[in-house]
Amino acid sequence: MKTMIWLSALVCMAGVAFASEVKDVSPEGVVHHTSLRDAYNARKMRKEEVVPKKTEVASEKIEIEVKFLEVDQSDFDELGLSWILSPPVGAKSQTPSQTLQLQVDLAGKNAADIVRELITRKNTDVLMAAKVVTRSGQRGVVKNVSEYNLPTSYTTEIIAITNGTTVTQKAVCIESSLVMREVGNTFEATPTWEGGMISLEYTAANVWECGWQKIPIPVTGDDGKQIEEFDDVEIEQPLFAVRRVSANRRIPDGGTVIDGGMTTEDGDGKKRTLLFIITATRVDKDGREE
Repeated sequence: MKTMIWLSALVCMAGVAFASEVKDVSPEGVVHHTSLRDAYNARKMRKEEVVPKKTEVASEKIEIEVKFLEVDQSDFDELGLSWILSPPVGAKSQTPSQTLQLQVDLAGKNAADIVRELITRKNTDVLMAAKVVTRSGQRGVVKNVSEYNLPTSYTTEIIAITNGTTVTQKAVCIESSLVMREVGNTFEATPTWEGGMISLEYTAANVWECGWQKIPIPVTGDDGKQIEEFDDVEIEQPLFAVRRVSANRRIPDGGTVIDGGMTTEDGDGKKRTLLFIITATRVDKDGREE
């Protein structure tokens, strides 16, 4: 008898149903009489429902290629390019709270041909050209920057300077805290695979040093009150100019968008336009185009 019981248990583990019955309590508390095989399948089904399955969207990898180009406005016009205003992705109607975005109207031209033509112009500056691969729904970041450690607050101090038998007092300024600022080009994007289309939410920024300014710092004592007999201490701080675009784009797999539209003008009246050129392509697990 013991041998039969052991053999019965072993075969049940292998998935063979016996006539014996077990009680299976459903999540609602109702007791059902069923075969061992049915009970096994029911438990397996409930277990599988708990385990999240990987979806196709979550596993897709997207390669994003980005170029920052600064071009002469005359070259831009010569190629027959113009800017159009487009509402954000998903906006059904234009309201005052929505921001219109500038995008190049290619007028049926191939984006890759336009980019190659612009790069060959002698007055075009390629500020950044890079690629990043990330998964659908995850952020990718590209940076080409210098780090500036800038003071955010100052204290003053009176020091004694000895020159032979002469002692003089001088006020100096001391940096009390620093903050790091990135100067250069940055690009952050979150792509989402949508079955042949790629939704791209991104921010592109170009920051550069454009001058210096003098800032007077009053001389104060330990009590925080200004010491009138000392002149303010002058310090110099850099000034930065920022050109930034934040946009949502929905483009076909392998497609390219050209955003920007921020134009600067030098003292001679020469206009320069900044372009953000972005290509998004689905790739395989090794980073190759599918």
